[in-house]
Amino acid sequence: MYVGVCRLVIHAEHSHSLKEKRAVIRRLKDRARTRLEVTMAEVAAQDTWQRIVLGFAIAGGDRRRIEDTISKVVALIEKAGDGRVIDVQREVIPFRADESLAEAIAPDEDQSWVPPEWLDTDDGSR
Repeated sequence: MYVGVCRLVIHAEHSHSLKEKRAVIRRLKDRARTRLEVTMAEVAAQDTWQRIVLGFAIAGGDRRRIEDTISKVVALIEKAGDGRVIDVQREVIPFRADESLAEAIAPDEDQSWVPPEWLDTDDGSR
């Protein structure tokens, strides 16, 4: 499994109040959700009028698809015309979902607290 994370910094030069900024954010978030099924959040600079910092994350099994979706979201925001994207930070990292809890715990460590269904044994025994 892979997790893609992206942080966008946008300069909304036509925004002259927090109310106008919120309208821009709402339009950008709605476009991303409607067209690409990506939910975004304002993650910083909430009290500035013209600086918007949005973040989103995507999880999936195909690294290339996650990278493509992040690129599509960035392109959508850039083409929206509601502001100028001044910084993009993105990262796709592997998430070790294939490691069971039993493998994560050292063999000599007490496992009595672990529910049997969490352990990788055929009969549920430890």
